[in-house]
Amino acid sequence: MRAQLQALPPAAAVKRPAKIGKREVLVAQLVRRDQDSFRGEGLQVAQINAEPKGFVLDYEILTGSANFTFKSSVTYLILGNPIFTGTNVIEGGTVIKYTNAANLIRLTFSGNVDCKTSPYRPATFTSKDDDTVGEIISGSTGNPTNYYGQYQIALNLSTATFDLHDLHCRFGQTAIFVNNGTLNLSHSQIGFATNGIMVAAAAKPFTARNVLLHNIGTAFYGAGSSFTQQCEHITMHWVGRFATGAVYRVTNSLLISVTNDVVFTGANVVTNLDDTAFFQTVGAASHYLSVDSTSRNAGATNINPTLLADLKLRTTDANELDVSRWPRLLSISSVQSPLS
Repeated sequence: MRAQLQALPPAAAVKRPAKIGKREVLVAQLVRRDQDSFRGEGLQVAQINAEPKGFVLDYEILTGSANFTFKSSVTYLILGNPIFTGTNVIEGGTVIKYTNAANLIRLTFSGNVDCKTSPYRPATFTSKDDDTVGEIISGSTGNPTNYYGQYQIALNLSTATFDLHDLHCRFGQTAIFVNNGTLNLSHSQIGFATNGIMVAAAAKPFTARNVLLHNIGTAFYGAGSSFTQQCEHITMHWVGRFATGAVYRVTNSLLISVTNDVVFTGANVVTNLDDTAFFQTVGAASHYLSVDSTSRNAGATNINPTLLADLKLRTTDANELDVSRWPRLLSISSVQSPLS
């Protein structure tokens, strides 16, 4: 990159116009010529043969900072362990990609996070080989296979209370690691990972509300049995192990094709190893409830009041979607609320 930047021409200096007096007026003069004066004369056109040179940066490499804003229109690449302190902002639409190097790869927040994402503007955390979102990283294979070794920790959270929502984490070893602090996660998706949410012994209980966990080795990995983790309206599909450690209270949720350690307390939870007829696909979203699902409108209402209000703005019924009016729904795999 340095060699190409040095080859660029120097920037042209812009000369400022002389100051104009209060009563002075500059007028561009138009000289009118008789039409006859043009007869027999060739018409000449001014021509500029310009070949502007530039160097385009498609994505930014993160090295850590304080009070940083992850912009909605930018793709970021993580090559190591950048640490962000202070209060950092995650705008909706930002894309953060991770290299698949063997060394420690993670994004660490040791301060507060102001999450400005929304249902149609999520923040995406994914592999550098995932070309379906953001800018294409140089050297990308376009095929993020062997995702268990792609990167170690997408989000490493410490020392604060993190209220995160509308996140898409995929193709990683561990999506979210709560090293120290509290996590409140809502309206998010975690997919194609070894671990969904991992909690260290020093961390406090987390909440997961309207979260989809799909194709996961272990959905919840907890250290210590003194915690009671609160899970409301979660959907698990193709999960090897529900959870380890801790105690999990689950309400209004679907645990479909979840193989091992399905131990929890709570009510209105459907568990089934066979996923036949549970879900249907609309565009890129593959976890809408089936047309005749008995889980729709079957949930308890004594849940978190904010979640209850949010669910009224969402749907599990694919027939309620007017694709002609909302084409973005075909490109965003929206989280649905089971049993809402």
